[in-house]
Amino acid sequence: MIGIFRSVIEHRLLIRDLVIRDITARYKGTLLGMVWALLNPLLMLGLYTFFFTIILKAKWGVENISANYGLMLFCGLIIHGWMAEVLSKSTELFASNRNYVKKVVFPLDTLVWITVISSLFQVVLSLSLLCLLALIMGNGLSWNVLFLPLILLPLFIMLLGLGWLVSSLAVYFRDIGQFMGSFLTLLLFTSTAFFSLETAPEIIRSYLLINPLTVIMDSLRDILILHRQPMWALLIQHGVISSIIMFLGYWWFNKTKRGFADVL
Repeated sequence: MIGIFRSVIEHRLLIRDLVIRDITARYKGTLLGMVWALLNPLLMLGLYTFFFTIILKAKWGVENISANYGLMLFCGLIIHGWMAEVLSKSTELFASNRNYVKKVVFPLDTLVWITVISSLFQVVLSLSLLCLLALIMGNGLSWNVLFLPLILLPLFIMLLGLGWLVSSLAVYFRDIGQFMGSFLTLLLFTSTAFFSLETAPEIIRSYLLINPLTVIMDSLRDILILHRQPMWALLIQHGVISSIIMFLGYWWFNKTKRGFADVL
């Protein structure tokens, strides 16, 4: 476990430079440039809000709670989008960076850090937009917003572990890349992206909690939209499980990385 953080500390400048390069490369050559980083989530929010609230007349079905369905839905989509981006990139992470794999001196574990952190950039922008819209369209913000880093931390840790695990497996089993799209869709529709855990039938709540996105989605809504404390007990459990996944993912990565160059 110590090796995980020793590596990121030793190579922090390398990680910083490659994260910046990755972010700028996304919008390089486009007319609007970095504006797309804000425009894309805004367009997504507008589309989902129009479809669900105006066409389908959907409402957030929690008793005695009045909340904008579009904002509640946006919370879930931000979290799912973060995991989707990390896992999708992980399936091709080492294959698309063969030049780094061939270099013995390059710290390959940092590629996962770079992927998770660069995708976090879009999450931060989307959450900033969400907070702004909550002030305009919702009931404002409360001091509970200060818990935001604690809400995101367990998922950040889990994504590191899953990134190391998936990227390592994908080197040897290319089918993972074909399967990932369907898996991410399954994660979306078995989470609480479109509804609250409170309104779900009692019989399926325990199954919804198996999905690693559920607790994060509902906790994010609690602090940003509903102005209440997050589900601390579930968050702590999530943090423990995420730490285990991170450790196992890093262990598996170190166990299998010696064969990457031969396979690629």
